[in-house]
Amino acid sequence: VRHYYYTSAWQVLEERLDAATTAERQFVWGLRYIDDQVLRDRAPSGSGPLSERLYALQDANWNMDAIVNASGSVQERYSYTAYGVPTVLTPAFAPRTSSIFDWLYLYQGGRLDLTSALYHFRYRDLSPTLGRWLQQDPWGYVDGLSLCQYVQSNPTNRTDAFGLQGDVTGNCNISIFAGHIGPDATDFIRDNSGWNDSIVTGCGNYVGLVSCFTGMVQDLIPADNKIPDFPDWGMAPLKAENVIRSMRIVFEKARAFAATLCKNREQFCDDGTRDRYECGDKNQRCDAVTITITCDADMRRLMEAGIGPNGNPVRGLPTAESKRICGSFEVRGCKKP
Repeated sequence: VRHYYYTSAWQVLEERLDAATTAERQFVWGLRYIDDQVLRDRAPSGSGPLSERLYALQDANWNMDAIVNASGSVQERYSYTAYGVPTVLTPAFAPRTSSIFDWLYLYQGGRLDLTSALYHFRYRDLSPTLGRWLQQDPWGYVDGLSLCQYVQSNPTNRTDAFGLQGDVTGNCNISIFAGHIGPDATDFIRDNSGWNDSIVTGCGNYVGLVSCFTGMVQDLIPADNKIPDFPDWGMAPLKAENVIRSMRIVFEKARAFAATLCKNREQFCDDGTRDRYECGDKNQRCDAVTITITCDADMRRLMEAGIGPNGNPVRGLPTAESKRICGSFEVRGCKKP
């Protein structure tokens, strides 16, 4: 019997066999997408130490292209039909009958069940041979006349990690950076604002900063990528002992904005054409909203160890709450049954 341990977003973190108290395999997931797989550790014999570490390489549509070892050498490659029938390949692109590494996260990041040959995407299962969901859309005919159509028959450009989202608009991202103003912050703004390929209008990326002197870089965030009413510390310092309270405010603002984006989506359902609405918080509509918190090294040390930037302990830190902040994320679906 295989036991699975999940995150709140239904990402598998660990698998155990039978009555074992230790993991047979463990997974690390990234922040770019809900099925952004970073690596997998495994005990090849089914028990003992997790001696096999393999890193995942995915394409822009989150299909698993290849897996590599710690030295960067390709161990296995994968290719797919439009709806995900996989072909396993050697590093030299010769076909294999099956994965010699028991690699199951393949097409668009979905987990392949070898017995049924179906991909599991949380609420529904996708048949790659039929090119359709096996379960009807629980929300009815909101995305078209077919209750089992997969991403409006456009699988090479669109994804559906939940089996619910359809592709009326796409998935929005609220990305928050916590740390010093400097190269890390400016790189974060550059990487997380601008065009969002998962949104049919290209909008849908929103950025906020939690730091001292945010006024130095606020102008680098394009107007359409700013989180409305997000705290701005201007040219004032952000005291270490006030960070938890500030983080609570930040979460509150991000969640309120996510609720607005979802409300916009619920009030308006289009056919995905590009000219139906403009960018910006008043017009933006999302099928789902992901909120992520990224910390630099100093902020992570403060949150997890209670050590301030001057190297001294900060009173009241760390707490169970502070230890969960860096690297945290939430996913809010915007369609209701």
